[in-house]
Amino acid sequence: GFLFGAYLSCGNVLMATYNGIERGLVVWNLDRRDIKALRPRLEEALLKAFNLKLDVCKTIKSQSKPNRFICYNRPLSKWILANLGKTTSKRFPNEFLVNNRPFLTGIADGIRDFRGNVPDEKRKAGSRTRLLNQNTVQLYQFLTDVLSNTERRI
Repeated sequence: GFLFGAYLSCGNVLMATYNGIERGLVVWNLDRRDIKALRPRLEEALLKAFNLKLDVCKTIKSQSKPNRFICYNRPLSKWILANLGKTTSKRFPNEFLVNNRPFLTGIADGIRDFRGNVPDEKRKAGSRTRLLNQNTVQLYQFLTDVLSNTERRI
């Protein structure tokens, strides 16, 4: 769940053909102050969910832009593009909303930890924020409501 929430919050996917070979990559933009805490969690989630080792991922550090965590993997890129969308058309399929509290908590954690502007939450003064699309904001609000009510089921 954490991986999906992180993607919905600050990820993007790119598919391209280069010299006749289809390539794909998934990018997560990380705030410079957050990279030490969040990169290990993202790497662990990639390993658990898709068995992707760290050698297919790298971090690009930049002074003027957020750090980018990139995973070069065509099947993962195709899957994310088909199921979660990209940029402003990101979505979370209803069939993934299962009655599994740790999974749903992971999604909410990923959105919150990697997020831009989630309602009623403030980042430290001066930190850069990303605007979430409306679908992601609604998903986050739904998950926090469901997770705060221990007896409610999906």
